[in-house]
Amino acid sequence: MTGIPHDRQPHRNRRLAAAQPVVKELMSMLPGYEVADLLVNTYFDCVHWFVLLFHQDDFRRRWQVLYNRPSNRHNQQEANPDSQNPGFIASFLMVLMIGIEYSGLHRKQLLAAANVDYAALKSRLLMTIRSHLIDIVAWGSLESAQTCVLLGTYYLFHGDPGVAWPVCGCGLRTALALGLHRNQHQPENLTGQALCNWRNRNEARKRCWWAIYEIETFCSVSYGYPHSISDTDWDVEPFDPSAKSQSPPSKPSPSSFEHPLLCEPTLLTYKYLMSKLSVITQQVLAQVYRIGPTESSESYPSPNTLMERVGDLNQRLMHWKEEIPALLNVHWAAPQESCYTSPEQLDRDVGASGPRFESHIFQLQALALHLAYENARILLYRPLLSIRFKSHTNSNNSAGLNSSSEGPLLHALQICRDAALATSRIISAPIMSLAAETYAAAFIGIHTFTAGLTLCILFSTDPLSPQSHEIKLGLQRLMAVQQKLRVHSPLSAQGLEILKQLVRHAMEKEWGALLDGPQLGSQGQSVNSAQPTTAYAMGPSPVPGNNFSHDMLALPPGEAFRTPVTGTATVEQDISIHGQEYILDPTLLQAIADVDRAINSSYSAELPEQDSPNGLGWSLSDQQLFPEQAWIWNLDAVDYSQCL
Repeated sequence: MTGIPHDRQPHRNRRLAAAQPVVKELMSMLPGYEVADLLVNTYFDCVHWFVLLFHQDDFRRRWQVLYNRPSNRHNQQEANPDSQNPGFIASFLMVLMIGIEYSGLHRKQLLAAANVDYAALKSRLLMTIRSHLIDIVAWGSLESAQTCVLLGTYYLFHGDPGVAWPVCGCGLRTALALGLHRNQHQPENLTGQALCNWRNRNEARKRCWWAIYEIETFCSVSYGYPHSISDTDWDVEPFDPSAKSQSPPSKPSPSSFEHPLLCEPTLLTYKYLMSKLSVITQQVLAQVYRIGPTESSESYPSPNTLMERVGDLNQRLMHWKEEIPALLNVHWAAPQESCYTSPEQLDRDVGASGPRFESHIFQLQALALHLAYENARILLYRPLLSIRFKSHTNSNNSAGLNSSSEGPLLHALQICRDAALATSRIISAPIMSLAAETYAAAFIGIHTFTAGLTLCILFSTDPLSPQSHEIKLGLQRLMAVQQKLRVHSPLSAQGLEILKQLVRHAMEKEWGALLDGPQLGSQGQSVNSAQPTTAYAMGPSPVPGNNFSHDMLALPPGEAFRTPVTGTATVEQDISIHGQEYILDPTLLQAIADVDRAINSSYSAELPEQDSPNGLGWSLSDQQLFPEQAWIWNLDAVDYSQCL
């Protein structure tokens, strides 16, 4: 592959003088050493496990050099580069700022005892880094890219994806300029400490690249943003899960995602698995939703092609799931004595380490992997819910629904329902009581909202189905999760209000269906007719708008669309592929239209203010999230009308 040289560095001598004012201002923001030590410990206690952006030992050593303490003066040559590197100083300040965000009551009391106004300090740190972001990026170091990752994820997980997206884009461009997307070949004749230093530096580069790749994928999955990384443009290896092992692993780490993961699990195994899942998810976005540079010119897949792609990608997901070691499976039993029993207990364990802390981290990572997998299943199978075979839809014999040709469509319905229900069951996992205090709170909130939206739509298509009671219990569990997370995450606070509104709407549909007993039976079939009235029924032709937007046509409750609304998807168009005729599922379209109105009703309503525990208020009415967050139910996500 051709491209820019690895480790290309800017002309430091030319830029050093220009960077001095920035370095001076960034250095002026450093709090006292004891305060910094507490906040760095908080970052590694509550945040590092999720991002894994730094080598912890290396970062702890480097930040102390900034304070030029006597114990570090023995190596003044080592101190000079970092103290003049605006990228590293900024990344350190970001660690401190995020550490304040995740300080519990005990740690806040320690900050107050040191005469630190932690809310004011957090605000100053954030504003200083924002105001100098261009200077930090211009420096062009690995640490500059790391700063973008931290700042971007902070905005992403704290209610402002519109800012997070361009900031993460700066990190991507910096990474490309540094060649982080290219595989590094080990130099010849390196031995001893020099070889160790090269390996550590290479692993740090890979960590940064895969963090950026994951952010790109997460933004695409959560908000429908275009994926900016083509899988033909990078060849970097996955990072080594055994890189920090004290002894050589009994089995080698995989040099490619095509190779199985056989080495012993470590705290880095999670990052390897999440990176591999991000690659699979990016392929789902590209091949199924046409989101990404590799598929931009390809026509929309036909329903048969779509089902083939879904099947192939599902096989990859299943193989990924099989690679997860037992240590990274969620524990559903009561916590063991070796685990933390409350957030307060964890908050008091400053600079945590040892077997108990490792067990705690493994369970947090297991929870994140579980949610990401179930969300990927919903993402993969959701498009199949929109189509139905015309012959079966028009049939007066409901036995046709059980035919083998209808199997993939019914299977998709079951997969999406099971994945959403599996997501809801995390409320019973003991680790959930601690997850809300970590950087993954918004990650959990976004995935549980997607699951809740999925259950609401599936429930609305057939409120009297045999599965409806289980779906309602799942919705109850998902709202309980959002309730736990709402204090730390504005996303979850607003998501809870949206889900409440959707559940009210779903219950109204159930009540209406119950009163219309002569039309619906307990199995979702008509009593006075053999014609099915479940999601396969033919009804009015509801055609919602292009997306979840404020220009949605307002309809009285329970009234279907009588005329088409502006949009590309139309029920009247049949899709004939290889002898099979498909139509867009009218009942699902009606459910999406109804849920759209419910979302917009909640979205436009004035939502209550929610104060976070650090006293900083989140103005929920200012958040512009959920119309975008519901993008996978957009009728144009996969526009079957263009298959003709």
